[in-house]
Amino acid sequence: MFFNRRLNGVRLFSSNAAAYAKKIKRNRTLSPNVKSDKEKKLQFNPRNRSDKEFMIGPPNTGEFGRLKLVEKRDRIVHKNTIEKIKSFSSLRIEPSVREAIENELLGHLPTKMPTPVQKLAIKAIRATKRTPDVLHTYLLAAETGSGKTLSYLAPLMSNLKDEETNNPEEWEKMYKAPLVRSVVFVPTLELVSQVNDVVRKLTKSVKLTSFASGQGISNKSASAKLTRRTDILITTPDRFLNMFKNPAVKGHLSHCKFAVVDEADTLMDESFCESTHESIQLMTNLKDLVFCSATIPRSFDRLMKKTYPNAARIVTPGLHKIPRHIDFRVVEVFKPPFLNSKQLALQQALYAIHHDNTEEGLVKRVVVFVNKAEDIEEIVNHLNEKGYPSVGAYGKVPRQERMQIIQDFVSPAKSLEEYQNSKTKVKVLVTTDLLARGVDMQGIRNIILYDLPYSSVDMLHRAGRTGRLNRRGRVLLFVTKKESQGWVKGIERTVRNGMALA
Repeated sequence: MFFNRRLNGVRLFSSNAAAYAKKIKRNRTLSPNVKSDKEKKLQFNPRNRSDKEFMIGPPNTGEFGRLKLVEKRDRIVHKNTIEKIKSFSSLRIEPSVREAIENELLGHLPTKMPTPVQKLAIKAIRATKRTPDVLHTYLLAAETGSGKTLSYLAPLMSNLKDEETNNPEEWEKMYKAPLVRSVVFVPTLELVSQVNDVVRKLTKSVKLTSFASGQGISNKSASAKLTRRTDILITTPDRFLNMFKNPAVKGHLSHCKFAVVDEADTLMDESFCESTHESIQLMTNLKDLVFCSATIPRSFDRLMKKTYPNAARIVTPGLHKIPRHIDFRVVEVFKPPFLNSKQLALQQALYAIHHDNTEEGLVKRVVVFVNKAEDIEEIVNHLNEKGYPSVGAYGKVPRQERMQIIQDFVSPAKSLEEYQNSKTKVKVLVTTDLLARGVDMQGIRNIILYDLPYSSVDMLHRAGRTGRLNRRGRVLLFVTKKESQGWVKGIERTVRNGMALA
């Protein structure tokens, strides 16, 4: 529950949700079909000029609005499928893979129901009516924290197991052969490690081999590993090209039939696009190619239509939305008591988080996102001086050190008894967009956007580090007087009304 905490008269967090619900109920007691005058005023109507000022995305926001507009019909086209499927047993998943999902991966959860993107993706990719010997391409687009990794791993692993069962004689010949059967591409070594953790949990009981070409693995060691069968290879496009640039090794991809481009909006942008395309072209016998993303920027949409015009698009209703279970607040730092000081606003926000009654008995972890890496050191030093243990992670920090720094934020929260620093319940990570995409920050409840993100794409990714898998979350956006425009203030309203940023 989020409490209405005030500091020097400024409200930082939302009021009691239960009390608000009762208030709405009272307003509707006269007739369920009649809205109170107050509700009519609050109801969003894009035809009203005053409401247009609060709309997110083009034309109001210039460069900020980079997301492709997703029509309502595209969001609800799969509604019946989502509602009908109630469990993993309703999906065509190979039995040993299903058992691993329910016991090894989700065994700690009270309910084991697939998420909307998992229902849609598994049903589509594992469809029985498929044209043989043809490349099937998919674009999976779902909100951050919706379980996209499992949405492609479940059909990938099921396909591999079916291949073994359906062709036992051929499989016996391939069993010890130096070949790669599937590849998962991600943009960073942090994500290589994260996806590999999920794969390893599943392969405890599913007899499949995996290899993560990530931190601490030289190209020579990676090439040596490929002398043995690898069922699932997890890597970045650049590392993949380095491993397979040797013509003698290219033949190991002859049986690779399944490839995934995770964080596709990143891997298909200008920085990665060339190496991603080149990597895909090396796998000449692909049968399934899956692009997976939390956003569809307009540039990515154009590229997909040009390069893969026949890709089946699977879009969830929550795409491009900040979920309503995330409490989103805009903090105008140019107003009293902050005196145009973001550092003061940050300090007071951390004080409020420290003293609220959420996360009882646990260390409260807060992630602060900035636009420029050069600002991190100053913020970290300031917070440490004020008694808030803080660390910074950005591109220039060596990868091994960076992994150690973020460990407390990608692992479950520690109890206060385990935490050595007993003076405060709060621990802070200050970072850039380096850690905004795909990284599963487990149970993080508080995100502070110290700077206004450059685009709506960045906004979704940063805010998406909290509220994952329907958990509650809180996001504070700091804005200066210059940034405090109608559309920025309207983001709060957009989230409350369950609307998309595009």
